[in-house]
Amino acid sequence: MNRKKYISMKWRKRISSGFISLLSFFAGVAIAMFFFFNTGRYLDFNGAPYISSTGKLVTIPYKARDIRGINSLYLIAGPLAEDNKSSLPSVKIPVFSLGGRINDGVAHIDPLRFGLAGKTANVKLASRNNRGDVYYSKPIKIVFPNAEFSHPLARILMAAKEKLYKNPVDLATRREVITVMATVAYKPANFNMDPVVFLSLRNAAIRFMVSNDAETVSQVRSILLQSANRIEMQNKRNKNAEIKTQK
Repeated sequence: MNRKKYISMKWRKRISSGFISLLSFFAGVAIAMFFFFNTGRYLDFNGAPYISSTGKLVTIPYKARDIRGINSLYLIAGPLAEDNKSSLPSVKIPVFSLGGRINDGVAHIDPLRFGLAGKTANVKLASRNNRGDVYYSKPIKIVFPNAEFSHPLARILMAAKEKLYKNPVDLATRREVITVMATVAYKPANFNMDPVVFLSLRNAAIRFMVSNDAETVSQVRSILLQSANRIEMQNKRNKNAEIKTQK
């Protein structure tokens, strides 16, 4: 074999071998970086949610990891995937976070404050790191407890909701619910002139007069609950304000 050809082939093998080694090196670095940055994140619930001893808060344990540092944590509660017609809006609930790369703790949800009392929702944990990336946990299904109402109007609306739930097609029940909504809406001064409560109850009463299909009944129940929640929350704010002024 010609000496020049032998040397040329020898260098070709060396260059080819070196090129393959270089590719292997970069591939190894890429794989290592992928596993480093992806296994450095963990976001999930740490056990089943439970209701506090007072019966007013839902406590949700969680675990959060992010090698880039946790900037903020929040819960997102929304309608169930199979319930496309649900009137439950998606609610973003901030979670107290100390920051850092590891954050294990518990989140507390007041169902009344966020309009979740008596409802079933999908809840997932969301984390934003210091680079601005947002990651989500798998959702869990939570049945939120009914709230305890102290305001008389809130109790009246909740009683109407329960009657409508038990007898959705009964004509007498329908008339009673319409009367309740119209009577409460007639005197806005009794619920701090809240325009949302006034318009919701008035429009629901009018609609219920002309329609009693399943969708309308579901929306009326939801409006009764939301209106009761708003009245009760405003009542609590007023009481807290009175306590502060007395101090």
